[in-house]
Amino acid sequence: MNPHEASTYSQLKLDEQIKLIQRVYSSHVNKMTWTDTEYVVLDIGCATGDVTKDILLPLCPDSVSEIIAIDILPEMINFAENHYPHQKIRYKTGDIKDRALVLKQKSKFQKTFSSFSLNMIFDHQLVLQNVNYLLSPGGEFSFIIVATGPQYKAYEELARSTTWEPYMKDWKNFITPMHYWQEIETEYKTLASKCGFAINDISVESLTFGFPGPSKFKSFLNTISPFVSKIPDDKTGFIEDTYRLCLKHGAYQNPDGSIQLPLKILSALATKFMDLSDRVSF
Repeated sequence: MNPHEASTYSQLKLDEQIKLIQRVYSSHVNKMTWTDTEYVVLDIGCATGDVTKDILLPLCPDSVSEIIAIDILPEMINFAENHYPHQKIRYKTGDIKDRALVLKQKSKFQKTFSSFSLNMIFDHQLVLQNVNYLLSPGGEFSFIIVATGPQYKAYEELARSTTWEPYMKDWKNFITPMHYWQEIETEYKTLASKCGFAINDISVESLTFGFPGPSKFKSFLNTISPFVSKIPDDKTGFIEDTYRLCLKHGAYQNPDGSIQLPLKILSALATKFMDLSDRVSF
């Protein structure tokens, strides 16, 4: 994600996105096992903090004493602290891929959530291993991921162009492995099992994000792009090429000028059934 776009990202949060998070989290929280025990919850990739405070926190039972909300970008954490503070929420800069961070928090959390933040990570085995390590025995993990979409195909094509290739050598690190999978649910269940998780609930659904016109869609592409900040000049040209290729690979413009972005969304609820701490080299 573009690290300088925290306020824009907050403004561009889509109704379809918010409704999906509300629906999935509500369903998963109801399916989770809760007791009178005090819980500490982890929110991975909290971004601007609006989902953490306005959706996740109200869904949690009173037995949740604290939500630790992490994001890799300090700009997002600063925005969250200033705009979505709450006495039960502690915002911290952190990267779920960081094994050093994980080692300090072994078995600290009983529940973990993540919505639309794991889209930009290719190594989901590492993510699942780290979440396993962070969760206590029997801990549960609810997550929502953009599995496939035109933007991934656009990045793949941009990375082959002579103009943008120098800034996108690591492009594969910023898409999901599901981009290449044929049977997303089956393959994710297999991966999760190897990482000590049983998938209790899983769904891959088609969802279309709508934008009133090209300008809003280009702003969205600029905000979510992990590459814009690496380009010293002609950032506008990069977004224009991304926009053009998204239209080539499945996004489309309606007669009224609005833009539709079709995506496949993976949502799942997993339970830790095996401790990997003695099996994984940290």
